[in-house]
Formats: sequence, structure tokens, C-alpha cells
Amino acid sequence: MPYFIILPVWLLVCLAGLIMLAFRPTRLVGALALTTSTAATILSFLLSLAGMLGLGSLATAVGYPDLSGLAAIAGYIGGMVVGGLAGAALAAVATIFVWHRSRIKRAAPPQR
Repeated sequence: MPYFIILPVWLLVCLAGLIMLAFRPTRLVGALALTTSTAATILSFLLSLAGMLGLGSLATAVGYPDLSGLAAIAGYIGGMVVGGLAGAALAAVATIFVWHRSRIKRAAPPQR
């Protein structure tokens, strides 16, 4: 299970993101580091678990019990990769969208 490597790396990225939030020039990068790493880790874990259980059970259900182990491993690895990429992409888009929406300067009302 590669999560024994992923979790310490995630903690280091979160720590670096928190440090970057303290400095104005690197705030966006810090927010991106926090959100993308967290979403990628969570979605990767969920999809790898679902892929492992789903494909392993599906192979057994359709009549190929000999391939259920291989299907479970393929579902695990595929879910981990797809979940990590999808989580990072969705979090990056959402973070940049919220970041730019919060930075819009509202025009002052006209004075008479």
C-alpha cells in the first residue's frame, strides 16, 4: 500500500502551504498546495478503495473468480491515479475560481 508514502508527503505539502500562506506573494500558491494536496489525497483514497472492492467483486460476479485478485489490484492502482489527478484538478480550479472572485474590486457607488 503506497499510502504509507503518500500521507507523510501530504503532511509536508500541507506544512509548506501553511507557511506560504503567511507571506503575501506566495498566498495563492500556499492555498493551492493545501487544497490540491488534500483533495487529491482524499479522492485518491476513496476511488482506490471503491475500485479495489468494486472490480474485485465484479470479476467474481460475472464468472471470473480467478481474475478477481488481478481486477482488485488494477482497480486499486487505477483508482489511486484517477482519484489523485481528478482531485488535484478539481481543487485547483475551485481554488483559483474562489481566489479571483474574492480579489475583484467593487466599484464605488457614484457620488452626487
